[in-house]
Amino acid sequence: MHSPRKADPLLVGVLSLHNSAETKAICNAVTELGHTPVWIRREDFSWSVQDGTIEIKPSVDVLCNRLLLTKSDRPLEEIEVLGLFERTVPTLNGAEAVSRAIHKVRAASVLADAGIPVPDAYFAISGTRLQDRLDTLDGRAVHKAGIGTNGQRMEAVESSDAIPARIQGWQSFLQSFIETDGERPSDIRVYVVDGEAIGAMRRTAAPDEWRSNVARGSSVEDVSDSLESAAYDLAIDATAALGLDYAGVDLIRSADEWYVLEVNATAGFKGFRSATGINPAAAIARAAIERAGGRVDTAALAAVREEFDTSPPDTSYRQRTERDTETPTIGYTADVTVSGTDGRVDAVGKVDTGARRTSIDTKLAGEIGVGPIVGHATVRNGSGIRRRPLVEVSIGTDSSWHTVEANISDRSGMRYPVLLGRDILTDYRIDLTRRAGEE
Repeated sequence: MHSPRKADPLLVGVLSLHNSAETKAICNAVTELGHTPVWIRREDFSWSVQDGTIEIKPSVDVLCNRLLLTKSDRPLEEIEVLGLFERTVPTLNGAEAVSRAIHKVRAASVLADAGIPVPDAYFAISGTRLQDRLDTLDGRAVHKAGIGTNGQRMEAVESSDAIPARIQGWQSFLQSFIETDGERPSDIRVYVVDGEAIGAMRRTAAPDEWRSNVARGSSVEDVSDSLESAAYDLAIDATAALGLDYAGVDLIRSADEWYVLEVNATAGFKGFRSATGINPAAAIARAAIERAGGRVDTAALAAVREEFDTSPPDTSYRQRTERDTETPTIGYTADVTVSGTDGRVDAVGKVDTGARRTSIDTKLAGEIGVGPIVGHATVRNGSGIRRRPLVEVSIGTDSSWHTVEANISDRSGMRYPVLLGRDILTDYRIDLTRRAGEE
């Protein structure tokens, strides 16, 4: 049940556990439209129930979902956090809608049931069944993960190819390869917000590439004024069928028929903005404000549509207790305690603001009995790309304990057995002049 709306200005929450230009742009657009953005990150969120009363923090009047679930290690848990907010305040791109959209096969099933044309596809849990279907195909097919983004590990395959049942841990499926007119493969991205198509761009694949993702180097051009109304209607219908409030809808045309390739609940803005000059953040901010009963000044909205402000927004909400009124300081190296199921050890850790995750040495992990493995992280270093196991571990500093998913690596050739990443350092100020053991 949604709580009553507060007086203007509204508190517009943006649930985003990552640092992105899109999140910043939405927050800044909310500010320019005369309301107050609240960027909700991991360290900000809490939920409680006491004597039957539910409290969720931070308290907001409306929520915009910007969770990058396709890149998350634990998308189900993040969807549940989204669902907790959805029970208390109006939410754009809520839990049920994104759960339908995140998996490409489920999304295709919903769209097909709604009479929206999608490419033929085949999905099976058994790798043998998937391979058998490929063996019978005449021509090419697209082999892709059920959950994924930016065209990662997506391949055009033929009947003679061997394909895995899983891609980066996700079940894979086959989709018919749609041939397009033109010298290079291309598709159309339509951005839909609150039941309105705000613009469209054509994405043309780079040389020696058939995938048209902007992240793959495709070129983009504005087709907002030239795209036929049937394509716009299809994008709007696809977004509505999945129950989304905003989405980037990818369309492809072959033999005079349009197909919906994918519907992206957290599509990026930068390529679309550079092609069309349209700022989706303005439309999303407006939709959120109006959903909560707030007012948007027409002149201010027109100005925000022309901008794409990705500077750090003035929305630094952080939960603080009485003992945590000041941000603690950590040095370049720090004394830490690492705790596992079989014990704990004291060690020295080095800070690394360039590392997303904390890392601990393999030998140290064995001593304290960390585990079980909860996933894997892909790490780039001087020797190439490596996959490292992730384990949940507790690490204590002189100010507090932190439970994180740390990666395990051989640090025997390094001076420090623990590397402290941003998953811990976000709670600290860093003083590079301080060293463990020094006054």
